[in-house]
Amino acid sequence: MAADPQPFDPLPVPYWVPTVEYVCESGRDQSVEARIDLRLPGSELRKHLGLVWSGGRGVTFRSDGSVVFMDPATDEDGPSATLVAHQPMVRMLDALELSLVWWVVGEKGLYGRGFRHEFHGRQSLAGIYYTDGSSLQSQEWRREQRPRD
Repeated sequence: MAADPQPFDPLPVPYWVPTVEYVCESGRDQSVEARIDLRLPGSELRKHLGLVWSGGRGVTFRSDGSVVFMDPATDEDGPSATLVAHQPMVRMLDALELSLVWWVVGEKGLYGRGFRHEFHGRQSLAGIYYTDGSSLQSQEWRREQRPRD
């Protein structure tokens, strides 16, 4: 029997990355005046949802004539985000016997004022959140490192 995955280890199962990020900052020719940050559907998502780019300057992808995937940042002020139509996504996941999984990691370090080298501790956080067909499940980990006396 395989051991349970440990926090902060790589995922022990095959997975798809559902989106790719396109980032462009000001270019040498000054054609871009600000940062461009967009989310696009990954190849597996495009293939299994039958996504086709709608054209124009937006990040909108259609399937069977309906908008299924979009990043509203091309038309609205605000951060880049991924919006996917619920029903097409659920049908695809069910047909392929897949689940959505979010893996979130982060770290918080405590140091002295003025960026002095006084170390007061660190906290590493990780969480895995996933769908089980009807609800959202989660498992979270926290690791603390205290300063040595």
